[in-house]
Amino acid sequence: MKNVGFIGWRGMVGSVLMQRMTEERDFDAIRPVFFSTSQHGSAAPAFGGQQGTLQDAYDVDALSALDIIITCQGGDYTNEIYPKLREIGWQGYWIDAASSLRMGDDAIIILDPVNHAVIQQGLDKGIKTFVGGNCTVSLMLMSLGGLFATIWWMGFCLHLSSGLRGGARHMRELLTQMACCMPTWRKSCRTRLRPFWISNVKSLRLPAAANCRPITSVCRWPVA
Repeated sequence: MKNVGFIGWRGMVGSVLMQRMTEERDFDAIRPVFFSTSQHGSAAPAFGGQQGTLQDAYDVDALSALDIIITCQGGDYTNEIYPKLREIGWQGYWIDAASSLRMGDDAIIILDPVNHAVIQQGLDKGIKTFVGGNCTVSLMLMSLGGLFATIWWMGFCLHLSSGLRGGARHMRELLTQMACCMPTWRKSCRTRLRPFWISNVKSLRLPAAANCRPITSVCRWPVA
């Protein structure tokens, strides 16, 4: 059985994880070790019917004895502890809910089952750092994941619109404006010298326009 350490298990994210793992009987297949940043030495929770003592979450030696570490403690904890573990040669699996390691070359964002194949490929290649994705994007991808298969997905939004809680109405307007820009964009692509203006589709209802800022600025195409 693998020795699996848990840090941040009492918080909002961690408590939901504990509930799900209990329901799925995941604790039956592992040897859990619970850590705390402030109450080490106290009695540990008895998830899976196993009782113990809370360990010090900053004890690198204790952490390095684990096969897997699952942390929901946050980015500050990750930034402090993760590099120390890797520097001393720890070869275990680090599973993190924080965003600190998302952009790392040796990390994979996990959203099973949406990217189950990517996770499996990473395991086969020896990847040992797995990081949770942005919660909003993850929910969106989970709702769409069964509809298509893709190599990668890129999403973007207009934060000023979402900030006003206009939601779908503002995003629909933005998409309409983008559609209006297409003829001009195609013409600019043909000339390659003419700047691409979309000020003619600027809407006074959009927050950016209300602040006297255009939706976008001039984009000059490179000379062939």
